Amino acid sequence: MTKETKDYSGFRSFDNTPCGADEILYPVVVDRDMRTQLNAEGLDRRNVFYWPVPRTGRKVPVAFIRIREQDREATEYYFNLQLHLYLSGEGSADALSLDQMMEDMEDGEKAGVDPTGSTDLEDQAFLRLRLDETGEKLSRLDPLYGEIFR
Repeated sequence: MTKETKDYSGFRSFDNTPCGADEILYPVVVDRDMRTQLNAEGLDRRNVFYWPVPRTGRKVPVAFIRIREQDREATEYYFNLQLHLYLSGEGSADALSLDQMMEDMEDGEKAGVDPTGSTDLEDQAFLRLRLDETGEKLSRLDPLYGEIFR
């Protein structure tokens, strides 16, 4: 089974620069930070398109970037990840930056979130790493021991 490659040459790159000999255009999701950057650089808003996502009934803002043909697979993976995050609401405009959290903590009248207040998640991650390491060591001694431990 061969994978269909899409041709985006009918679009313009976000900065209106034509593709080089070994370059192609590929879409990226325009999130809040990218939109701010494009506006700060005075780039044309007409180069942001609203991409219809099949089976969702939603449109996602995208811009086209120049990539090397050999980077198509990695860029496609990244684009699909961006689409998923955008559609699921993760990384949305409601997310607070670390700077905003720190400012809210310093302001005594606001109820803020302290991102440095708890190490529970870090502790759990270290515990999982240690357990995985122990399981690997047991598996090297005897595969049955590793299975029992897991």
